[in-house]
Amino acid sequence: MKTSTRWTTAALLGASLLLLTSAASAQDVDPKTSPDVVDSKRHIFFQIEAHSSLLSDAPDRSVFSASRGGALRAGYRWKRWGVFGHVEQNRWLTSEITNQLTDGVLNLGVGTDYRIFNDRLRASVTVGSSTLLFDTLLHEAGETGFFMDLRPGGLRWFPTDFMALEFHPLTYSLMIPVVTTPRIAHIQYRTVFIVEFRL
Repeated sequence: MKTSTRWTTAALLGASLLLLTSAASAQDVDPKTSPDVVDSKRHIFFQIEAHSSLLSDAPDRSVFSASRGGALRAGYRWKRWGVFGHVEQNRWLTSEITNQLTDGVLNLGVGTDYRIFNDRLRASVTVGSSTLLFDTLLHEAGETGFFMDLRPGGLRWFPTDFMALEFHPLTYSLMIPVVTTPRIAHIQYRTVFIVEFRL
């Protein structure tokens, strides 16, 4: 079962990357109104995010089999690069006994992003701390470890000059809120929706 899940995940990731690259490269953008021209100006941005995950490294009927959550980001961009702060709550669905949505973890971090194809495709990486927000049989809430979030490519649309909509079909997140034995290490493959506002 775990081998099948790994192959399925790898196939989904490969298909997503191919789709994103093809779609972004196919965009026909007027150079006079290209976001690359707009992005030559430095600006502050804010993001509101919702994410969900049904794929993880956990076996069937694991304690942590699914998740959902949201995040806020604020940052600064110049040309193609950006830096940002990240605040996120990722809630975990426990299914070992009953389907119960726990408070999960609080992730705090900093990251950087890079935009290509006339700002139609964005990749980012975030690292920081991960704090457990609920008690388990072996751990207490408040224990803190680290997390990493990797997003190889998200499609972006621009309804207005100051707002962008963004969709990531598949991202990779590693959370280790408890680093002592027995540790909690959780990998998620998320689908992410983002609304961005720029000043």
